[in-house]
Amino acid sequence: MFEGLDIAVLQGYIQKLIEGALVGDPTAVIIVAGIAFILLALIFTTSGFLFAIVKRSFLFIVVALSGYYFATNFFQKVAAEGLTEQTLIFGLIGLVVVSVSLIVAIGSLFRQATGSTRRSNQSEPIDLAKEYDNDYAATHATAKPSAPGFTPTQLQQPQSYTTQALTTENLMNSLKDDRSLLAVLSYVIIAQFGVFSSRTISAPNVEIGMIFFVVFILGSLIFIKTTYHDYLKGVTHLVIASVFGIIISIGLGIFWAEFPVDILLSLGYFKTDAMVAFVTGIAVSLLMGSKN
Repeated sequence: MFEGLDIAVLQGYIQKLIEGALVGDPTAVIIVAGIAFILLALIFTTSGFLFAIVKRSFLFIVVALSGYYFATNFFQKVAAEGLTEQTLIFGLIGLVVVSVSLIVAIGSLFRQATGSTRRSNQSEPIDLAKEYDNDYAATHATAKPSAPGFTPTQLQQPQSYTTQALTTENLMNSLKDDRSLLAVLSYVIIAQFGVFSSRTISAPNVEIGMIFFVVFILGSLIFIKTTYHDYLKGVTHLVIASVFGIIISIGLGIFWAEFPVDILLSLGYFKTDAMVAFVTGIAVSLLMGSKN
């Protein structure tokens, strides 16, 4: 399938992405910025505070650009087709998504900045009397025999510990109580609305689209390994968000972009805006869902 791949076409596609990012196209901004942040996480050691600020600033930029292009696209549709029932429904849904997203993005960025500043400025007063008592107790304490400091986990056999940790019940309970998973799915919706509302740069053919997709998945696994505290949890987020993202991208592709169903359900999917929306949504969700 890839024998006839033209490298010049691939280079031209990358150049279009960079040019689109420079003029404010949200799709290109998300893809280029996402790649830049992945490289930042892989190459440089950044502090948790800096990475958190970068993530929240990135989310605000994505939401702001997505909202702007969604509003522009909506009014263009109304001017060209009139206020149809379908346009009105998607307009209301988009308005709710963008409004809630802006509130969340601004609030998250503000809390991160003020919270970090407050923590850095706080200093706990020293109780001299308490310090003296602690020093006195330490120097006059008599040694008493005590049992070794084993924890129940250390006394378990590795096989039984692994079996206990990976039971279906524990996994389902973890997903049910995982609030960050809901946030990940929310970011998928936010980013995909932005992509379908903007001038999306889709792949010029199926082959390049598939290459872009495979490279993105491999990069996502590396990014999860680098930035998530729990690799299994990150991979679980990727799988669930991917299934959810494919469904959303096909739905928006049919009802908003009006792509033929047979194209979206075939390999032609990889050269449509729906695939770009899928990749963009997953990139944003993984970046915002990481814990570093």
